[in-house]
Amino acid sequence: GFGADTDLSNLSAATGYSKIAQAWARVDQVAGAAVLNDSLGVSSVADIATGRFYVNFSSTMTSDYYVSAGCAATASSPHNRSVGAVFETTSQAQVYVWRDHDNTTYDMNQVSIIFFCGDA
Repeated sequence: GFGADTDLSNLSAATGYSKIAQAWARVDQVAGAAVLNDSLGVSSVADIATGRFYVNFSSTMTSDYYVSAGCAATASSPHNRSVGAVFETTSQAQVYVWRDHDNTTYDMNQVSIIFFCGDA
């Protein structure tokens, strides 16, 4: 049938660890500071500037060659913004939120980002 396999008991570092997210975060950045609303594998977030904040991981990634995906919106605007992590280390990622056509960064109150890292 359809639906996600939520039984993770059969995953191991050798066979399936890289197939699940190591970290994810839901962040509110509109109030002039990055506020962590909910997360997994994230210890904290810190505001850097408009449309930029750090995500600090609870446990270090196995390498700094991980991938991220995200999306952002605000309750007062239907326009979505692009989200991506840059300047990654094994313990922290810098997240950017921007408008595609001119690369202007924005603070948004509904930023979601997820991180995957292999077993390397």
